[in-house]
Amino acid sequence: MQQALAAAERLSEGDVLEVLTPLMPMPLLSALAERGFQAQATTLPEGGAKVIIRCLARGASVNHGPAGA
Repeated sequence: MQQALAAAERLSEGDVLEVLTPLMPMPLLSALAERGFQAQATTLPEGGAKVIIRCLARGASVNHGPAGA
């Protein structure tokens, strides 16, 4: 989860990241939403999930990290 969040933090506005996980990553989806990212997860037939993460905006109104960072 931490690697996916770190990778998402490096995205620029309009970028998309695809992450494969062994399970449906509900905590990751919540953390991404809290940081202002759009994420969609789909279950894979062979098991696990694919998560598509989109960076919609990198403005002042979107929190992408700890306060003061």
